[in-house]
Amino acid sequence: MRKDMSMVLEMLETAKESLQNNGTPCIYKYEGKVNISRGDQIGGIAEPVHDNKAEILVDTDELYELLNPYEYDSLEEAAERLADMLED
Repeated sequence: MRKDMSMVLEMLETAKESLQNNGTPCIYKYEGKVNISRGDQIGGIAEPVHDNKAEILVDTDELYELLNPYEYDSLEEAAERLADMLED
């Protein structure tokens, strides 16, 4: 199922902010819902991620690559790629 692009863009913006704060963000699935764990001082690590109960869909390294300006020309282009990754 294709994720809502506004949700995907919001996840990327949250990941970008988290990485700037030395966080370790990831996108995870728990009880059928997809969400982002900031992994930083502001938002902490989501409980299901911390307790190893969640399925990690996109890890910190993959988010870092998606936000690399040398890989993608725009945040929207990176969001399209992330939406494809979450589609599976």
